[in-house]
Amino acid sequence: MTIHALYRIFGSVVAEAHTFDDAPPAGPRPDGSSVEDEIFASASGFRFYWSRLALRRYAVGLAICAVATAPVMLSDNAFARAVCTCWFVLLAVLAHGLARRAVCCEPVLVIDAFGIMDRRRHAYPLHWHEIRKLDRVDVHRNKVVELFLARPERMAGPASLWFRLGARLQCKYGLPAVTINLLLLDASCAEVVAAIAEYRCGLVPAEMQQATARRHQVGISSLRNR
Repeated sequence: MTIHALYRIFGSVVAEAHTFDDAPPAGPRPDGSSVEDEIFASASGFRFYWSRLALRRYAVGLAICAVATAPVMLSDNAFARAVCTCWFVLLAVLAHGLARRAVCCEPVLVIDAFGIMDRRRHAYPLHWHEIRKLDRVDVHRNKVVELFLARPERMAGPASLWFRLGARLQCKYGLPAVTINLLLLDASCAEVVAAIAEYRCGLVPAEMQQATARRHQVGISSLRNR
């Protein structure tokens, strides 16, 4: 479980984009468009964006951390100043990441007839036939949605680092291979599960069917074509 926890933590911070072994080339088409542009321009599906409120909260937290550690820079201890400098560099990197997300107007997570596409992780959707089921979670408390792959061994090829790591965890320990982190998105776990059930209800465990049955009560209908 410690390995799984580390995987979830690092997976939520690092965003990579690699192609699947069965996906078409990601290069531009003759008209200048790409497969990714077509997916995100699709009129159908449920779209989730960065949460401005969550980004502001984390920005305030970074500012508080910076102000709280600023007096250390006035210390006579050279080692303390060096550590504080590294800390400020880390805060600056995190602040830059928040700023980039704050100005992004494109959907981050798309759930449609193709499958599930998390733009933070890869350039193509995870097709429905590649997903075996959702892991059981408390949809009212959790901020992650975890997926079991139908054939995790196929992720050992050109898939991204985190997909390969997740596939190995599923093969060896039976843990979910894919984690969709909703911490910074304008989406709840119940909304994402309900959106998945809209297309593939069979992937949702019986314990989570209540959230699926009440998808209109959690505002799922307002998420389409946002």
